[in-house]
Amino acid sequence: MYIKILSIDEKLSWIQYCMIFNALPKVLQNGIKEITDHINKKYKINMIIPLSYTSQNGCVVNTDYVEKISTDLYYEYFDMLNKLSDKLFVRLVYSIGEIKDINVKTIHDINNDDVMIKVGRFLDKYDLPGVYKV
Repeated sequence: MYIKILSIDEKLSWIQYCMIFNALPKVLQNGIKEITDHINKKYKINMIIPLSYTSQNGCVVNTDYVEKISTDLYYEYFDMLNKLSDKLFVRLVYSIGEIKDINVKTIHDINNDDVMIKVGRFLDKYDLPGVYKV
């Protein structure tokens, strides 16, 4: 699953393309760190590749927990962003399938995996908030 922050404010539209975590506003960095730590701790035994501190966060989890973790992650981001601005939104895309190489530190280190490519393309194809299964 991948998650992406979106903005309807022209001044903040760069956030959805930002790949440099330290370039994000400090309040977003802190919020993402808190959510990442909370989700990784709560679902530790279900994480195959845990969330990391990135601007476009993602993880690989056991199949039985994909929907549960997706929903929790989405709403934690949603709540954080609602407290910061009414112009920030979140988009989460997930799929259920087999990842070929899980011996990596972060989801961004997975190379050319069909499931991850499908999720990533759908994540970037639209700028609509919500949770989507592909």
